[in-house]
Amino acid sequence: MDALEQSAAVQALALVLAANLSREELARASLLLTQLGTTLATIVALCRIWSPRNRSKMGRSTQRLLRGAALCGILKAEVVTMDREKTGGLIASARKERGLTQKELAAQLHVSDRAVSKWERGAGFPDVSLLEPLADALGVQVLDLLRGEETDTPEPEMTVRRAIVLLVRQTREKTRRRWGQILGGLIAALMVGFVLFAVLDRTGVFLRDVSLTVTAAVYTADGAPAGETTVTIDGTRKVVGEKSFFGRFAIACVEPTCREEAMAHIRWDAMEVEGWQDIFYSRAGESLSLGVERMLYITENMQSFGLKLEDGRIIATDPEYVPLLASEYYYSIRPVFGMHS
Repeated sequence: MDALEQSAAVQALALVLAANLSREELARASLLLTQLGTTLATIVALCRIWSPRNRSKMGRSTQRLLRGAALCGILKAEVVTMDREKTGGLIASARKERGLTQKELAAQLHVSDRAVSKWERGAGFPDVSLLEPLADALGVQVLDLLRGEETDTPEPEMTVRRAIVLLVRQTREKTRRRWGQILGGLIAALMVGFVLFAVLDRTGVFLRDVSLTVTAAVYTADGAPAGETTVTIDGTRKVVGEKSFFGRFAIACVEPTCREEAMAHIRWDAMEVEGWQDIFYSRAGESLSLGVERMLYITENMQSFGLKLEDGRIIATDPEYVPLLASEYYYSIRPVFGMHS
């Protein structure tokens, strides 16, 4: 159907309606028929308009805007074909007519002057959210920016602006939903990670068996050498998360610690303080006082340590622990004395 046939069809339909409608109804019908005629012309040209060559010249948001405008009869068929270079030329000429520099225009739009330069060179197209403020700053219609040229033909400018506002809202809503999905996915992944860690922790994946017999020196409260003793270590050490040891820590010169039911608990970063290590004994869930002071120094491989007994004696595998333990202060450190694999 060409333009003449289309116009004739619309006029014929108008005559039929005129015989049966009141004046107000006829006015509303006339407006609808005008829009119908524009829409028919648009649909006829859609195949030519939305070719891959034309779509490659604009961003996705602008494509959606033009597609929606065309289908609603806002733009005529010949208007929709976009050319970034033509639009860039229009922006440059309108800016110069207004006596604005690229930097001044950019400041009004809250973008960089490099972005304005890019538009004017045809290397890019303004984001759809900038079309309204850009048109206002240049004193042109939004449709002029989309065409790439100024025309004297009046167009439904307010309708286009409403379409832009709607599109921007939809784009922002999609962005919020997308970020919500990403955030939800991250939270779900973290929850799965925590659950998996808890399962692995309960199944003993992070536990390592320890079985050692270590020779240590005995010192008096003044730090003088007073002989040797052996320490038997037999239990499991947790190597991930809250690092700890549970099992036998039997000091030969301290008989109560050698009893079969006496179980030692050793923690690294004890009481949630980095660098603190402590030891305490228990039996079937009951705390035991076996003559060993709470704080000690011990490497994570448990082959080097130093501790103090309640009678003042010091048990240490390395002499470097002695001055630390002889003082009345506990130092928050991770010992490395004599540490080896």
